[in-house]
Amino acid sequence: METIFVVTANRFFRESLIRLFRSDKGFRVMGAADCSPLLGLEGPRVNPKIVVLRPEWDDRAFSATRAIHEVAPQTKILMIGMEDDKEMFLKAVQAGAEGYLLRDASARQMLAAVHRLERNAVVCPPHLECALFNLIAGGFRLNTTKPQSNCELTPREHQLTSLVAQGLA
Repeated sequence: METIFVVTANRFFRESLIRLFRSDKGFRVMGAADCSPLLGLEGPRVNPKIVVLRPEWDDRAFSATRAIHEVAPQTKILMIGMEDDKEMFLKAVQAGAEGYLLRDASARQMLAAVHRLERNAVVCPPHLECALFNLIAGGFRLNTTKPQSNCELTPREHQLTSLVAQGLA
């Protein structure tokens, strides 16, 4: 049974996602958080296999995604509600996302995406997949150093993000 942690600022959407994932017998929702105060959590320690994340509208550098990936690189990150934008997709991949679903994704597509991630596959729209291959074929080398960001997290946000990545719920 795969464990999931849901992160989105919209409470109604967050609760809907929890119900959706709980409806599938293969998933166990370990917790959920609001992105706004950047993931203030309390409770028992768990290690989710998958984080379903809807980034805040102003997190164009995907700092929350990057922070979760840095602390728990084995955790799969599925970004949902995303724009159909090649540059944004590439930034999300560089930040550590292994799944990228557009805004118009259905509930069935979200469940299928999480099932793909649990099988160690990646998830993205086919036309964006081509953009990634074209970028690599064009000579782009993935940066092995820590990417620089204009949108840095505060020390408290780093602390809270590391707790979420550890699976605190």
